[in-house]
Amino acid sequence: MARSDLLLSIVRAGATGDRDALRSSVEAVVAEERGKNHHILADRLQRALNTVSVAPPAAPQPGGQAGKDTILETIPRRRIEELILPLPVSESQRGLGLWRLKLNVAKAIELPQPEQAWPMVPAKGKG
Repeated sequence: MARSDLLLSIVRAGATGDRDALRSSVEAVVAEERGKNHHILADRLQRALNTVSVAPPAAPQPGGQAGKDTILETIPRRRIEELILPLPVSESQRGLGLWRLKLNVAKAIELPQPEQAWPMVPAKGKG
């Protein structure tokens, strides 16, 4: 079986909780890795398969929002201004914040959106 097919079958089996399909797919990858003399990776995969239990997915709760339980939202304890950051990071963060503020103002007053995204790489000749 092709490597991409094995990876997809492992993900599907893990998502659906199908222990037999997961075991057979991982064992196929282990055999393939042993054939390539990648014994360390094969041993790690075999150990992971033996130690990790696969549980069927939880039933969706009626009336709940789909995906809400998979997102962990936290409130930061510190503001970004309180962090001690290196000067280039601090300047970049400040510039990104100003760019985002300008974008929000442009959206609020219905101006055309800027075509240029936030430049993550300095312009040529500037660094």
